This record gives sequence, C-alpha cells and structure tokens, in this order.
Amino acid sequence: MLGDLYSAIDAGHLTHVREALHDQSTWTLLNTTRDKDGYTPLILACKNGNSRIVDLVLESGAKQDVLDHAGWTAREHAAFQGHLEVARQMKSLEKDNFMAGPAKPTATEQYRKFAFDRDDAHIVLNIGITQVSKVQPVIDLAGIDTEKDTAVTLDICTNENPEEKYHVKLPLTGDLVDNTMIFPVSNLAKARLVFRIFQDSHSLAKERRLIGCGTALLSDKENCYGVNRESLVREHIVPIMNTSTFECMGTITVTFVLAKPYPHLKSRQWDIVQALEPPRLVGHRGLGMNDNGMDRLQIGENTVQSFISAAKQGATFVEVSIPKHDRTGQTNTYVQVTRDLVPILMHNYALSESGTDIPVHELTLDQFMHISKQQSLVGDCVRSARDVDKLQNYSRRARSESRTLSEDTSDVQRRMEFTVEYMHKGFKANTRGRFIQDTFATLEQAMHDVPKEVAFNIEIKYPRRFETLVLDLAPVVLELNTFVDAILDVINTSIKNKNRKIILSSFTPDVCILLSLKQKAFPIFLISNVRQPMDDKESRCANMRVAVKFAQCWGLQGVVFLGEIFLLCPRLVHWIKNRGLIVGSYGSQNNDPANVKAQLKAGVDLIYTDRVGLNAKVLREEFGMGQQTKI
Repeated sequence: MLGDLYSAIDAGHLTHVREALHDQSTWTLLNTTRDKDGYTPLILACKNGNSRIVDLVLESGAKQDVLDHAGWTAREHAAFQGHLEVARQMKSLEKDNFMAGPAKPTATEQYRKFAFDRDDAHIVLNIGITQVSKVQPVIDLAGIDTEKDTAVTLDICTNENPEEKYHVKLPLTGDLVDNTMIFPVSNLAKARLVFRIFQDSHSLAKERRLIGCGTALLSDKENCYGVNRESLVREHIVPIMNTSTFECMGTITVTFVLAKPYPHLKSRQWDIVQALEPPRLVGHRGLGMNDNGMDRLQIGENTVQSFISAAKQGATFVEVSIPKHDRTGQTNTYVQVTRDLVPILMHNYALSESGTDIPVHELTLDQFMHISKQQSLVGDCVRSARDVDKLQNYSRRARSESRTLSEDTSDVQRRMEFTVEYMHKGFKANTRGRFIQDTFATLEQAMHDVPKEVAFNIEIKYPRRFETLVLDLAPVVLELNTFVDAILDVINTSIKNKNRKIILSSFTPDVCILLSLKQKAFPIFLISNVRQPMDDKESRCANMRVAVKFAQCWGLQGVVFLGEIFLLCPRLVHWIKNRGLIVGSYGSQNNDPANVKAQLKAGVDLIYTDRVGLNAKVLREEFGMGQQTKI
C-alpha cells in the first residue's frame, strides 16, 4: 500500500491519496523512507507542492523531522522547489547547524555552461515555452512510428551553418534550461532556423530517414510593431511538412531571443567577491521603497536625493532599477527607457502620475519630466525668488502657494484616482504631500550627481508579460537589444570619468542572457521571485533549483531571492554558495533587523532593505560592518 501512496502523491491524485491513507497499515509505515532517495510520503508531497495532500499526510501522523538520504527536510524540499505556501506550513528544524543537509558540500554537479564569442550575434533558442500558463503541446507530430526498433530525433541548425546542429532525442526530457541552444550568426536579418525530423532505426544499419522539415523566419515579426518595437510573446509555432506527402504533419513550438553584439565593456572592471567581504547592505530603490505607513520619514524612491541619503546612512550599494527603462545600484534604483531611448529612474511599468496607465516606454523624456515638474511648482517658486528682479513679488507668491499647496496635493491624488496602481495601493510613491518628493531623474544624471564611492546595483526592469496582463495592455514593448544597449551606453560613457562599482541585475532571464552575451565588465545577478506574485509564469526562475541552474549555465555571478526563503530554510544559502554563486535577498522581511541578522548568520552576501539606517546601525553594533559613506 505504501507504493500506492507514493504513486498517488506523485500523480497529485487527492482522492487516491485519501484512499491509501484510510488503510491503517499504511500509518505504521508513513515515516519509513524509500530506498532510492530516502523520501517519505511527506517529503515527496512537499517537493511536489500540493498543500492539500501535505495536510492529509500530516493529519495521518507524518513526522516532519525525518531526513532524506542527503539530509534534507521536507520543508527544505518545498522551499527549494518554490512552494512557499507549503514551506510555511512546516516547522523549522535546522536550528543553528547551517552547514548540514543542503549546505553540505557534495560532489561537483555536471551542468552545461554555454560558450560564446561576444563579438558575434546569436540566436538563443528554447524548445517549448517560457510562460508556463500557456497550455499547448511543445511538439505535436502526427503519424510518427514509435515502434521499439525506431526512435525519433530532431535536428536544428541555421541556414548559415547547416553543419553545426543540435540533435534532440524525442520525447523531450529535463527542463527548459536543459533545452537551450545557441547559434552564432553573422547576418541576423537573413538568418533562418531549420528543423528536420528523423526516424532512426536501431538495426545494425543505423539508418536515419528524414520524415519532416520546417523553417522559422527570424525576421517575420520584425516590422509588425514599428521601429524598435517587439512583442513580449516570444513563442513561435513552426509548421512541419511531411517529406513524403508535402502536407503539414504537425508543429513544433519554440521560443527564441536575438542577441546583437555590443562593442564596449569587454574587460572586467572589479572583483565582486572581494568587495562583498564582509556582506553588504543594498538600499532598495535608494533609501527605501515608499509605502503607505507613517512610522518613518520617507524620501521619494528612485531619486538622486534618495541614493545619496542611503549611502550616508550605511548602504554600500544603491539599487537603480530599469523596467525596460530602469536600473538598480548599491544604492538600489530602478531604471527604465523612454520612447526616445533615454534611461530614466522609475520602478513601475506604468506612469500613473499622468492620470493614465500609460507605459513609461511610450513617453518621451520631455513628457516624462513635464509630469515630474507639475508636482514641483512650489520648489520652482522658491528657486525663482533667488532672481533679484522677482524678489519683490516673492512674499505675495509664497503666501499664494502656501494657500494652494493642499489643493495642489489633492489634485495630484485625484488625477491618479482611476489608475490601476492607485486603485490597488491607495497611494503613489514620490508624490508631494505624502513623501519628501524629488524630481524624476535620468540614469545619466544619477551617475553624474551621486559620488562614485556609492556603488550601484542597476536593476534592468524590462516589462514582463504579467505586468501587461494586470494593466490589460498590449504586450508591445521596446526591442530588447535596443533597450539593453541604451543602458549600457550610459554606463560605458559614465565609467570613463568615474570608476564606480556596478552590479547589473534583472528579474527577466532574457535580459540576463543579453548582458552575458554583450559585456564582461560588470557582474550579473538573476533575481527570482519564485512566482510571488503567482501571475508571473516565467519558468526559468520559478524556483531555486532552475534559477541557480540558469545562472550557472550563463556564467552569472549571483542570484537574489526573497528573504523569506532563507528565513524558512537557512541551509539553502550554502547550497547556492557551494555552486560558486553570490547570494542576495530582498523583500519586506529585510526591514526587520532580527531577520537581517539571521540571514547574515546563514551566509547571505547582499541584503536589500528599505530600512537602511536602522539595519546599518545594527550591523555596526553586531558585526562591525555597514559603515556610513563619507560624501
């Protein structure tokens, strides 16, 4: 009966699990580990992430303190696979032994590290889809003989280099990262992907018979959306023609991104490993993300004033984020790109200050700054008072402005009343009357005005599919190479005058791929939200297992996860570090000094926090780090 229980749990059949647990003979074996991996039914249920099955197994008497052969707990398996809801149900059993279980060094794992020449253009191809919400067969081929003496393989190459091909055995195994292919090409405009289906015989002759073929034109959507525009829907369905009947025998669904070479930033600028000893604080969006709480004074996020203040209070890095127009630094700031290709500091996808849900990349820089100036009328009046010719009018104008300040603030709030962000949150960051508001800024301005001693964590916040769905907008954005190159251009120009430490990071795997292919100067971090929110269906960073594999394969230097994962399962920190990666954490939990201490004790290298001053003080007292920057 225990075998039936394992099978039911693996298949996710709640009814069958309940039936198996009704047999009392199963209860006595419920905490018995199976031979091949040491899993108990509870460990398997946690790994699969079915919370209702986990509840049933726990109610039947399953113990949480049983370890598998590798020393992992059920809770660690749940967190590792991205099932945080399940992990929260479980008890913490790790105590202070942070070097056992997952943290214990093991034999070097074999993984595929991609090789490439940064002077070439590349096609990066995945068989399948990156957005797991899409329900469609990856390979749908009719009429293929699958008898025991035959096998089916798929060959993929480009028209430029037909001899350099990938051989894929069908059916597919592994995850999307395992099925990644890279094709160097000299002319992206004329490049095509060629797919050939072979039926292989296992007889002594080992014959290969071509039974189907298809071609994908890479430029078929290039001009559909306008200059420097593309769709976030990157899946392409390739029809496969039967070579005997010349009829369509099925389809193959692939996802690909085109990477164009970048001429600069080819040599390493600084050693991040040495710079992160001891661990460092990252000021999230500068001195902290603006929230609706009134327990602290808040400077407008993603502003030059916020970055400088974060450094003064003890942040080594400031986050500079860029959602397809946004970046992050050590002070941490978000960078996006305007319609006229100017990188600006802005976190959210849509600019609700305009009174609409218009995406930032649909505005020019002048339009973007005009909206900012509308909030700064009082400041403009004070500056105009310095003009001697207008000094006599200052007193009258100041009194007039003071009477209308409240009205102006209310007008700003009313303007945003029906935007999606304001209806959801009830406020807007960096707005007058609620925060110490500062004007919007460009990345170039931040690089110039913030002292070079302040390191930047530039988060490239390229628009994601779920963001367009939430706002009910068309998934048409700036072309990915255009977006990334605009940011790299500003960085390349700025570092000639200021040798600043910079980290490049993104939630978007495709951005990390392009950064890896285009430049070598700065370390790259993949940020994973482990599907929090659940609207984000990106499969390549859906959990710790696949995100770490992705980072290893593409030669990234680090990964950043929700701090909650490391608070639930601190031994997972060293599981990552044993694979040669730097570990960072973010999230509201990092505003509590006790949580920061716990993560530092577990070995986290970078802590992203909104409460820079509070946590820097604790670090100075407890660990002798987090020194304030003299600027």
